[in-house]
Amino acid sequence: MSIKFENASAATPPKTLSGALGLVIIPDQATIQRAYALAEEIMPRDAEYVLREGSLPHVTLYHGKLDRIPQETALETLQSLQSDLVGKRFILNEIVTFGGKLIFWNVDPLCAGIEMLKEAHLKALSVANYLDRTSEAKALSEEGLSLTDEELENVRLFGHPLVRSLFTPHITLGFQPRISEVLANSLKYEWSFEVASVELVKIGYPGRVEGVVNLVE
Repeated sequence: MSIKFENASAATPPKTLSGALGLVIIPDQATIQRAYALAEEIMPRDAEYVLREGSLPHVTLYHGKLDRIPQETALETLQSLQSDLVGKRFILNEIVTFGGKLIFWNVDPLCAGIEMLKEAHLKALSVANYLDRTSEAKALSEEGLSLTDEELENVRLFGHPLVRSLFTPHITLGFQPRISEVLANSLKYEWSFEVASVELVKIGYPGRVEGVVNLVE
């Protein structure tokens, strides 16, 4: 996955970024290790993707394939989210399937602070103004998720199915076709986590963090 940085001169527009990018919450170290352990316990070893060392557990506020977002805009949004969220605590409480292929460890939709998290999502969603609108069909065909009409409409408009009223903050534990064979019913697993940082990251298949983008030179 390539991220392009386009340098500016006095006669050109500001420096921009293009590529598959996400604004994500990085949890505390204990939660990172717990997420690895859960993924190892739940996902089969031959699964297409299993969250493990080398892949960073995260809660997505928004990600999509962006086209020439000004670096200054990305930095301002990131810093605002960091100010809002770092040090705050939330509850993860249920492990579910999504789209017929993914396993999510969801944030409790009734936990203290959930409205703050929703507001942060809407702030992050503002970067979808720079969405590469040629990318939606390709992304869908790559992942082959089973989505509702509303989720498909969100992909068309924002490049991601779980936005606005459908925002479902979660940590992805794995990806596997016929996921119902892995997890037939949802599981309860309550865990409190602290927001260690909020980062702009490079996103790979299937929603895996490939690296943190450094916006401060």
